[in-house]
Amino acid sequence: MRTRLSPVLLIFLAGAACDIGQTNDRRAIATAGQLAIYDAYAPASPAPDIASLYFTVVNFGETADTLRSITTDLGSAALHTVVTDEGRSTMQHVDALPIGPSDTIRLTPGGYHVMITELPQPLEVGDTLRVTLTFTRGGAVALDALVLTYTDVLERLETGDRSEP
Repeated sequence: MRTRLSPVLLIFLAGAACDIGQTNDRRAIATAGQLAIYDAYAPASPAPDIASLYFTVVNFGETADTLRSITTDLGSAALHTVVTDEGRSTMQHVDALPIGPSDTIRLTPGGYHVMITELPQPLEVGDTLRVTLTFTRGGAVALDALVLTYTDVLERLETGDRSEP
């Protein structure tokens, strides 16, 4: 016995399938399972052998996932957060970053971020940094992050403009 789906239901299902790659009229730069990754960028290296990486992850699913690791061919990458205690801020390593159902997690200066060390040369404005994010449920996904000036990074944070330049 065959079941026919109504045209209205087919349109709804097609639209829902497209939603994982879009939010706020923007397209994800990568997807992993029910996760979409947006706005990956890195400021130009403040020192010859280190850099930071920022991006946004949106969980469109009803199941939690966890960012387990970040790798790059250019050096070592590790997830960190900034903790402030008695007016003093320090950076701390984070083993994993949980992403709950319907959560939006933004990695930004002064919060969660990726530190990249052991760079063979400094990242320069206009470069592209290739990284692989590995999630418990969503698996591994590669993405490219554009290298910006730190001023451009701060402007994006102030204006809320998180679209790719």
